[in-house]
Amino acid sequence: MCLCGQVRRYSASVSSPGLNLLPDWVSVIWLALLVVVLGFHLTHLRDYGAQHRAYYCAHIMMLLGMIYMYGSMAFGWSLILRQAWMLGYSLTSAAIAAWLVVRFVTRRPVSFLWVFAMLGQLAMVYMWAPLDIWVPWLSYLCVGYFALEALAWVVGFCDDAIVGRGVAVGPGDRDDVVAICPCTAMGNASMALMVASMSFMFLAMQLMS
Repeated sequence: MCLCGQVRRYSASVSSPGLNLLPDWVSVIWLALLVVVLGFHLTHLRDYGAQHRAYYCAHIMMLLGMIYMYGSMAFGWSLILRQAWMLGYSLTSAAIAAWLVVRFVTRRPVSFLWVFAMLGQLAMVYMWAPLDIWVPWLSYLCVGYFALEALAWVVGFCDDAIVGRGVAVGPGDRDDVVAICPCTAMGNASMALMVASMSFMFLAMQLMS
């Protein structure tokens, strides 16, 4: 069964309308915003190098999942099973984790934003898990974490090109670290919207479960 179908069923059974944070019009707004962010991220695949492209591919996959989820809320999309989404995000999480381990072992540090990217993939695995195995404290932890990350993007704290901020993860020569996120105003806003949409979805789904 599609996870979004479960959420719609829970939503219909909620007695207090204040608990339903996903009326169709709200889902449509989030959907439209994320489509714009997706278009912006796709330009990075054209304009940047290999490590940048890999990083943005991870975020594009997250965007596709969120677009599909908000679309399911608004329009009842049910073409892709939640198991397929969970498998996809599990594989990307494992791939990023394995790459980070290789970099650590070979003493080639990477931008801290890769850790954020892996946490995002893991969170998407949880988001697509059946609601009956959700754990409230973990759901609210995700709400808080992604809200804080969105704020960090807005204020420019996630600029991994700033010298002296401790942007590298792992041992080795910091001079080889690739700054992977061009922290322009548009770039920061797009990343903030992406993670804010996840924080909102975790909150909405937890309240409706």
